[in-house]
Amino acid sequence: MKKSLTPPQIVTLLGIGTAISLLGESTLYTVLPNPHVSAQLGITLTMVGILLGANRATRLFTNGPVGLLYEKFPHRLLLVLSLSLGALSSFLYTIGYGFWPLLVGRVCWGLA
Repeated sequence: MKKSLTPPQIVTLLGIGTAISLLGESTLYTVLPNPHVSAQLGITLTMVGILLGANRATRLFTNGPVGLLYEKFPHRLLLVLSLSLGALSSFLYTIGYGFWPLLVGRVCWGLA
C-alpha cells in the first residue's frame, strides 16, 4: 500500500523547494550588478542586464503553453517539475562560470 504524505510534510517539502529556488534568484539580483563580482564570473555589466531579464523574456513565450499544460496535467506533477527546475537553476548559478551557463539557469528559472 502506498503511504501518503501528511499535509505538514507536504508544506515542509514545498517550503524547502521554494526556499532553495528563491535563494539563488535573490542572490543574483544582489551580487551580479557589482562590477567586481561580474568580472570574477567572466561577464560584463551588459551581460548582467541580459541575464537578469532573460527569465522574464522566457515567460513571455512560455506562459501560454504552460497554461495549456496546467489544464491538461495534474497540478502536483507540474508543481514538482517547477520546483525541480527552480532548484536546477540555483544549482546552475552555483557551478556556472561565464554567460552561457548562467543564461541556461535563467531560462530554467523562467520556465519554472
